[in-house]
Amino acid sequence: MTELERSVEALKAAVKQSGIDKRVGDVVGQFTSYLILLKSSSPSSQSISKLRSILRRPLVPLYAAVPGPALQLSSAVLRKVIDDKLRNALNAQNLQLSTWWNEVAVALLSGVLDFLDKHSDGTIRFGGSFF
Repeated sequence: MTELERSVEALKAAVKQSGIDKRVGDVVGQFTSYLILLKSSSPSSQSISKLRSILRRPLVPLYAAVPGPALQLSSAVLRKVIDDKLRNALNAQNLQLSTWWNEVAVALLSGVLDFLDKHSDGTIRFGGSFF
């Protein structure tokens, strides 16, 4: 099982255990269904656009509800994008694809920053999620 798969399972378990709002639970299902796009070696611009949109705003409620597992999954996705997708696109000198994967990484990090902006009062602690 890959780091990404372990992170997905941990998030699903945390959501189930916490008994949070059904809409937040639905985000997990929608989110995980789009992670299949990370397996594509040559995604379409529409696929990248959908991935960018699902990795930003829809994850913010998950960060609030189950911050540790949600941020660990985001970290795993970011590593997959940077270490695998972006690196391969750059090695192949595919500037369009490398730009797209960079945009995916930016969208993911922007979602985390959106969450931090909303919760800047210091009540949520999750530094260990990225280490």
